[in-house]
Amino acid sequence: MRPKGAPRMALLPAPGGKTCLSIGLALSAVPARKTLRWWRSKPDVPAPSRPAIRPRPELRVLPGGARAGWSIAASSRRDVIVVDDDPVSLQLFESLLARLDPEAIAVHCFADPRLALSFAIHHPVALALVDMHFGQGAMTGLELIERMRRGAPNGEQMAVILVTADPEPMVVYEATRRAVPVVLQKAVNLHRLLLRCCALLEISPPE
Repeated sequence: MRPKGAPRMALLPAPGGKTCLSIGLALSAVPARKTLRWWRSKPDVPAPSRPAIRPRPELRVLPGGARAGWSIAASSRRDVIVVDDDPVSLQLFESLLARLDPEAIAVHCFADPRLALSFAIHHPVALALVDMHFGQGAMTGLELIERMRRGAPNGEQMAVILVTADPEPMVVYEATRRAVPVVLQKAVNLHRLLLRCCALLEISPPE
């Protein structure tokens, strides 16, 4: 017979995948006993390693204007916008800037300044080439530049060029007062314009 007070231990199965350590203490020579139990969970098994999930590129539609398309949000290209309601000038500027490296520069053209502003608010525009006048009731080029500077992600760093057919010296004065240092008179010297754009973008001009 086991001496009085000697413990009796056993591992018993328990629900939930656990084991039960049972210790029985004999308090007398009779079979009756009190049992103390501790529940012990099975050792944690490390979860199988999962392959890293690579984020999918975010695609979004660019506002219309003269051109529309899809753009990958994580694109490494820098955005250049051209805003002019004259279709001939718009086509001319687009053809000129198309000579820049398409792997580094993405050119977007807009005839409507409101669409240009919407684009600039959602994209870090590196350079904006903006006409001064857009027709009756529309904002001026200087007003568009100010709104883009306030709302664009990199508005303070955005380079701007203002082009105008207005010969009034007051236009140049207003541009200088609003920190628009580059004002070019139409008809623009295209070679000079291209060199200006490359200098502001800090890239080498095309050969």
